[in-house]
Amino acid sequence: LRDNTTCYLYMNKDKNHLKIYSLDVKEFSLNSPLEDFFKSDILAQSYHHAVHTADTIRLLLIYKFGGFYLDLDYVVLRDLTHYTNMLLEEGGEYVTNSAFKFRAHHPF
Repeated sequence: LRDNTTCYLYMNKDKNHLKIYSLDVKEFSLNSPLEDFFKSDILAQSYHHAVHTADTIRLLLIYKFGGFYLDLDYVVLRDLTHYTNMLLEEGGEYVTNSAFKFRAHHPF
């Protein structure tokens, strides 16, 4: 491990509750807007392969099931349930995938 993001998994004393699942992203992405992306070799050519894979799987999961995603470094101080189909813009220049919420199969 190169960073401490998964240390909790190894420090947790009750390892019986830890489950790790694998995902065939090519199959899981069928009939989604990301299907062609996962069939291509774009991720394999990426210098940041793991990060970009995590980013796209996160988007695919929200696309398939709907839901709310926040990076772990956010501190939530107020109720967020009133937000619908939203994502963040940072600095007025670009959108980010660090926080977003969409209903299932939202076209964005």
